[in-house]
Amino acid sequence: MKEIDTLPFFSFLESSPIGFANISLDGTIRYANPAFCHFLGYPLEELLDQNFRTLTLEEDISKDVKEFEKLKRGGGESYTLEKRYIHKDGQVLWAQLYVSVIKNEQGEIQSFISQIQDITAIKQAELNLRKGDTSFRNIFHSNPQPMVIYSTESLYFLEANEAALVLMGYKVEELLKLKLLQILDHADQDRAAKLLQEDSGSLRIKGEWNVQRRDGRIITVEVNSQLIQFSGQKARHLSISDVTERKHNERQIKHHIKAEQVLNDISFRFVNSRPEEIDDSINEALKEIGLFTQVDRAYVFQLSNDISRLDNTFEWCNRGIEPQLDQLQGMPVDSYPWIMGRMNRFELIQYEDLAEIPDEAVREQAILGDQQVMSILIIPMHYENELKGFVGFDSIKRKKLWSATDMNLLRSLTDLISWELIRKEKALELIQAKEQAEESSRLKSVFLATISHELRTPLNPILGFSSILPDYSDDQLVKEMAGMIHTSGDELLHLLEDLFDLSLANGNRVACHPRAVKGVDLFCIGRAILEEILISSGKQDQIRLTFSGDICLFTEVLVDDAKTIQILSILFKNAVKFTDTGEIEFGMQIDKTAEHLILSVRDTGIGMGEKDSKHIFEQFRQIDEFYSRAYGGMGIGLSIVRKYVALMKGQIRLDSTPGEGSLFQITLPVKFPTRKAAKENERSLVENFSFIEGSTILVVDDNPLIHEILKIYFEFPASESGIPVQRSSKNGLA
Repeated sequence: MKEIDTLPFFSFLESSPIGFANISLDGTIRYANPAFCHFLGYPLEELLDQNFRTLTLEEDISKDVKEFEKLKRGGGESYTLEKRYIHKDGQVLWAQLYVSVIKNEQGEIQSFISQIQDITAIKQAELNLRKGDTSFRNIFHSNPQPMVIYSTESLYFLEANEAALVLMGYKVEELLKLKLLQILDHADQDRAAKLLQEDSGSLRIKGEWNVQRRDGRIITVEVNSQLIQFSGQKARHLSISDVTERKHNERQIKHHIKAEQVLNDISFRFVNSRPEEIDDSINEALKEIGLFTQVDRAYVFQLSNDISRLDNTFEWCNRGIEPQLDQLQGMPVDSYPWIMGRMNRFELIQYEDLAEIPDEAVREQAILGDQQVMSILIIPMHYENELKGFVGFDSIKRKKLWSATDMNLLRSLTDLISWELIRKEKALELIQAKEQAEESSRLKSVFLATISHELRTPLNPILGFSSILPDYSDDQLVKEMAGMIHTSGDELLHLLEDLFDLSLANGNRVACHPRAVKGVDLFCIGRAILEEILISSGKQDQIRLTFSGDICLFTEVLVDDAKTIQILSILFKNAVKFTDTGEIEFGMQIDKTAEHLILSVRDTGIGMGEKDSKHIFEQFRQIDEFYSRAYGGMGIGLSIVRKYVALMKGQIRLDSTPGEGSLFQITLPVKFPTRKAAKENERSLVENFSFIEGSTILVVDDNPLIHEILKIYFEFPASESGIPVQRSSKNGLA
């Protein structure tokens, strides 16, 4: 019953004198209105789930089923026939049956609507006529069914009962002066004339006709006729049923179903529109709705952010209608004081005749009059109780009164447009925020790279001079102070290198460069780096190093070895920094099956809790302020690790417990090189640099202090090179 009880006409169906029923595809009754139940003498609960076949007289089942099955197969939209039903008390009743289909959004038949009209009295009258019953005139005039008789030769009316006179609005003497064709609507007269010319006497004239009442109103009737002898001449007896209301209801139901389909199509298009497609979707929606509701112009006005101006941002015009969009930009809000007053109160404006607009709307009358608007509908567009503008619909070629179905459709469209405009606004804000964030990140990266370079320039001479100063003095205090300067400078250099690496990673200027390398070579390099970092820290007596590997390390893999070593260096530095005593373990494995290189660094240092583990890979994040002061650093190393691992499409796993230590495990995808590629890579690694022997090497640097350091290195008496050094005039050494 879903297709029926969701329609706005459900209450009408319940009170209609015409019998209505909703029939499933197998012929089962799913709903019946009171008139249908009364006609058959059954309460609703007894009719539900009965099949229409069981309620039909056996002789009429075949013709009804034939039409029903034809409709199911898509053979038309409806069918009508006369058939006999069996009343609950056993009596046989005649009915005019009209069956039409109900389809879903995909155009598939879901069920059927059956309408029945009791014609038992008409059939009884016809039977009496065939029998030549002398009481015909009494039955004819007292019958509640409208009936007329006309001459088949002159086509003049010969008789009409009271019900027919009331239906058509004539007095009997007026109707008897008219011919049959004269009461038909002009659109039906030619069709009727052709049909009457073909009337050989055996023809049974039936069907739907549009009849013009005496007052000019057009009604739709369904007629059934038979040839009779009346007052000594050939005549036809017409039984007339007023189906105006039924046809109106059919049109309304179809219109409502179509309106829902149109709205669903628009909603689907909106939902699937990207932000940059929203404007086109709104314009297309205005066109679709405008054509469906038969208006001449549909448009959207949006309020400016400061609520001082109105802009006509979207418009659709029917053929022959002049667009107004370009002329209606930047309109002051006080140009429409009456409209905006109604809009601010979220009141709808609807006028079938523009002349009915109140006198206070003087400005609006002038503007709409210039646009030749005859009828108007304006719906406020708001979001979260804030007016955003309005959507309007103009009828210019004719006066128009919008139906309840159209009003609901247009309200829903206005809500959809409002939501889409808000979605577009939010999307633009997100895009702008993203662009600002990216620009901020780019500027930060540029700043970090620049400051790293600028600080490294004066730092290099400090490291150089502090490293050779002890060789020029026998004073132990000088040697110690030079060593402390060099150690501090070296720590600062590492921080600057981290900053530079971070700026490169953030600036998306780092690419992955895999090459063939043996796992054992990577392992040995990592081991040497870890041992060197531990010795440099002075903790070699407090921390024990352990190493683990597998036989697969002798396999060659394709991996970015430079970034892999850099990742290990950062993890080694952190492990040594945050471990005062205990053990640090470095492990490496190659999983040939999964094609993974697995690196692990485990320490027995301070560890961290679950809360800190979630943020430790973010830039400039450390465990807490206490550890930041105690151990130093800026908290950018692990951020670089995360970026490089992501660049190499790897994964990081961290297991850590406060006071017990941490385990960092890096899993990197690798490929295995072919034998030819491995040999070429091996030759590239074993380069013969003997060609530079006896050559002059030019070193160029714009920092004079670098020149002094290199000159001292090369000329120092302890140097075994004995390389002569000359200074050029353009900041170079040779």
